[in-house]
Amino acid sequence: MRIAPESAAPLGAVGVRNAVASPSLLALVRARGGPLLPAREDRARCLLFRLVISAHFLIQTFAMQSTSTLHAGWIVAFIAVVVAVGSRLSTRWR
Repeated sequence: MRIAPESAAPLGAVGVRNAVASPSLLALVRARGGPLLPAREDRARCLLFRLVISAHFLIQTFAMQSTSTLHAGWIVAFIAVVVAVGSRLSTRWR
């Protein structure tokens, strides 16, 4: 868990996470036959959610540099809360 914070700067670690996720998501979208980009009316919402998730990952990476393994587990587990709240908020916006 502490390898990324020790071997890369926080912005670099977030960039690597995004770089690893992007091809995986592209492959999933292509396999399902869906559109590559979101609908025009959803792009602003997608950008906002991407910024929120990136900020969360950045805060998480900074926190991982100065915490114990036990606390790191709590930090990582909190991702599910951020995703759930973001999903709930985005469905209310529709």
